[in-house]
Amino acid sequence: MAGIEARYGGGPKSFPGWVSFETATTAGLADWEGPSFSMRTSHGTIAKIFHSQLDGGTNVVVIEDIRRNCGRARTDWYFGIFEGKHSGQCENDEELRAFFQKLEAVMSRRNRVAASQLEELIQRAAGIEV
Repeated sequence: MAGIEARYGGGPKSFPGWVSFETATTAGLADWEGPSFSMRTSHGTIAKIFHSQLDGGTNVVVIEDIRRNCGRARTDWYFGIFEGKHSGQCENDEELRAFFQKLEAVMSRRNRVAASQLEELIQRAAGIEV
């Protein structure tokens, strides 16, 4: 499924529903329909991580965290940019731990964004002219 109709499990609209294929692939988010990887959050959910590394070591991250409560779902979106190696470039446990600490730092209230802003934020971070 593609575009605004993309849904999974009857839940809220996911990443492909908010970010166009063109923007995602130009920014290097190759797995447009699926996350790069996932991680367990502090409140016990599994967040989906959409990650790209631009030239020069700039990491662009979109985190989709779906929380379910009493049969209802709420999606929190986080956007962040940080410098350094991505997980596949880490050569030891310390570097890998540092990468995941940076990801966890992105998942903060100050980095929470409206889903409708994702396209524009990714375009700006990747230097994509609209």
